[in-house]
Amino acid sequence: MPVAWARLPYYPRADGEVWMDSSSAGHRFPRYQIQLPVLQKAAHTANRVEVGWTLDLSEGGASLELPTRLPVPALIWLRLQTDRGPIELEARVAWSGEPFPGRGVAHGVAFLGTTEAQRQALHAMLASRGEGSESGIRLSLDLPVTCRPENEPESPLRGRTVDLSREGVLLLLDRPLPAGTSMELLLHTPRGSLTAEGVVVWADLPGERTGAPVQHGVRLTSLSWSTPLALGLVLADPPH
Repeated sequence: MPVAWARLPYYPRADGEVWMDSSSAGHRFPRYQIQLPVLQKAAHTANRVEVGWTLDLSEGGASLELPTRLPVPALIWLRLQTDRGPIELEARVAWSGEPFPGRGVAHGVAFLGTTEAQRQALHAMLASRGEGSESGIRLSLDLPVTCRPENEPESPLRGRTVDLSREGVLLLLDRPLPAGTSMELLLHTPRGSLTAEGVVVWADLPGERTGAPVQHGVRLTSLSWSTPLALGLVLADPPH
């Protein structure tokens, strides 16, 4: 008979790899350094929902950065927001680390009792990404944005986001800005405005149609911990 993989406990190791705790299986899941927004709630916190980010992810577990430390071995509910839609999972906290300076607390969690549909959703998302590679997955989100370039702060540009990740944003602006331009961004979300700093990595040439918006790839910089949390909440639980 085939082994009932979903019923066996999983334990992320300190080095990030995830091993199935089975003397006969000894199966290792590849780790993918993927940052996704995640909602988390635990019974011991009266199911209060917190937002955080994945640090890495596998088909058996994940490393998370959360605003508060969770006890080991707390049982928690997770909602990962992926570029293919949300994935809801139950998990157990396997370990927790020290807080990152000015940021959150690292945790290792093991997924429990995953269904075939959940495993397929995780596999489909991870299959196209190389093991050990870094991947800041962009999530589609259309928001108005106001940009103030550092060299012309009195001439703000208005545009819209196309997609976002924890580390970057794809913008549509009325005119091109040269690569290397530093700017302040004000993202106008349904939950309030978020301020961030960024630098233009690349910009498309203006289209043939006069006034057509120009795509810009912007890397986000100098993010305080509160900004990724607020951004993660908008991405993981967008208002309807």
